[in-house]
Amino acid sequence: KAIEELNKANGQFVAGSLNVFAYDTNGIMVAHPKNPKLIGMNLLDVPDADGKLFRKEIIEIAKKRGSGWVDYKYKNPSTAVIESKTTYIQKAGALVLCCGIYKK
Repeated sequence: KAIEELNKANGQFVAGSLNVFAYDTNGIMVAHPKNPKLIGMNLLDVPDADGKLFRKEIIEIAKKRGSGWVDYKYKNPSTAVIESKTTYIQKAGALVLCCGIYKK
């Protein structure tokens, strides 16, 4: 039920430009309310605009510490420009929940 709700474009885990998305602990996208074409894809080896493997860092932090922050560059869907983004991650069982914000 949680994944179903996370995948709703206008669900309870979406607030303006913020949304919660989730990976499994192997780096497979399991929920994304704004970009459903990513669901089911293993994105560990897909770098950001600077070549940083930020998803590997997300999974490593989740496994080692349970929660934390990861900074990377990503295309802002509102501006269509690559921008700096910071994402908070929290491991919840077999899921890694993420919510990020673009830095201004």
